[in-house]
Amino acid sequence: MTGELSLRQALWTSRSSSLSLVLLLLLRNHCDATTMSIAVAHNENAGQVAGIAYGNPLGVGIQIASLPELGPGGTWSTCMQGCHVEPPRDVAHVQFRSRIAFKLVWCPPLFESFVLVDDAGERLAYGKPSSALPALYQRTQNYKAVQQSKYAVAAEAAEQEDAAAAAAAAAAAAKH
Repeated sequence: MTGELSLRQALWTSRSSSLSLVLLLLLRNHCDATTMSIAVAHNENAGQVAGIAYGNPLGVGIQIASLPELGPGGTWSTCMQGCHVEPPRDVAHVQFRSRIAFKLVWCPPLFESFVLVDDAGERLAYGKPSSALPALYQRTQNYKAVQQSKYAVAAEAAEQEDAAAAAAAAAAAAKH
């Protein structure tokens, strides 16, 4: 299911009311909403994901930010570093043995819009923020982390569709 969403709507409709998740999603590489069993929330990296702290102990934070009234388990915004390979070697898949609920990817070449994709790289939503954007450097680094992977396909297609729609609108306006 694909829909047009603002950044705020997309993040708040992600089934998490945790403000920390929303804030972390705006950073360039902590863009994976990772759901997990509490049994694995205390797993440590132990050097399995390149470039991530050896321990990377997140369990206490995950428990604090989780909402027990929604059921067992938790959600955390994890680093997508290592997601460009198949199978993904990022924190969600390796440290927490989980698939991602969604990943936020900024769309090239302008990086003014984004897609949310699922674990298979399928587009869930597309949006253009109506307020201030994260720094361009953060948005481009976000895309570079997924470049040439299944997660980049939807972002690349969305920007092309947006450009084609703008060109068609300009052509239609020129006729009148």
